Amino acid sequence: LELYCHRVAGVVGMLAARIFGYTEPATERYARDLGIAFQLTNIIRDVGEDARRGRIYLPQDELARHGVTAASILKHEMTPAMIPPITA
Repeated sequence: LELYCHRVAGVVGMLAARIFGYTEPATERYARDLGIAFQLTNIIRDVGEDARRGRIYLPQDELARHGVTAASILKHEMTPAMIPPITA
């Protein structure tokens, strides 16, 4: 997932930093990380829309680790594993 996010958005951030003429060496890393964060946000935001199209971009191992199945996402089923715990 990180490699995918890097390729589709991290590189864009790095390219933008170069176009804008960054001078601090750490800027390129920050730009990459910000691009990855934006792409992860897009993936999370679009889970429902992607499922309606029969697609899941979330890593299967991460879903399994949290007790969520691809089938439940594709069927638009809300399961207990999808509900965050309430904290005080």
